Amino acid sequence: MSKVITLAVMARAPVPGHCKTRLAREIGAVLAARLAEAMLRDVLTAYQALPVDRRVLLAAPEHDGFELLSALAPPGWHVLTQSEGDVGARMEAAQARLRPGRVMIVGSDVPLPPLDAITQAIEVWQDSQVLLGPAQDGGYYLIGLPLEEVRVFRDMPWSTDQVFARTRARCVELGYRLVELPPALDVDRAADLAPLLQMLEARTERAPHTWRELNNDALWVARSE
Repeated sequence: MSKVITLAVMARAPVPGHCKTRLAREIGAVLAARLAEAMLRDVLTAYQALPVDRRVLLAAPEHDGFELLSALAPPGWHVLTQSEGDVGARMEAAQARLRPGRVMIVGSDVPLPPLDAITQAIEVWQDSQVLLGPAQDGGYYLIGLPLEEVRVFRDMPWSTDQVFARTRARCVELGYRLVELPPALDVDRAADLAPLLQMLEARTERAPHTWRELNNDALWVARSE
């Protein structure tokens, strides 16, 4: 099969009230949108370092997503519109659209992905392996499929803490060998902000836009209200 590797970042336009809705309920829609944009900028910069052949930003179509994210995308990124449906349907459609080759889909709210570990996994990625990166909330921030395998995305309890465990079990049932990457922190709730700030203190250069937003006084005032 083709050894071409495509990296696809799934994202929503950072429009107040229409992104990071759980976080927005706690710190306000404007601050949540600003943080979402900052994290997306840092994620796209971080993933530039990976040894892949094609980089794609998958824009949710709602709220002028394609136009807004096209303006944010760095040079070298192709912007495509996501399909309709839930998260599983969108990822299923994305992997079909981005074939032939291997497709690795990642989220936009993990500003500190474990790049060294991901790079090592890519370099030895075999056709029988699925790459899976667990997030601290029970989901996952990365899934890499060597083949078009729609069953990995179907009948999943999306937006729950069971997604990673169920996906891992599904991959084993389907006969794939799982390559489990180090866990990473994705930002969905206000409780995630302090741990992220602490992680960034020693390496602010890894996510400078996120660091700047996390030091926004208005954000911490909003958290305390």
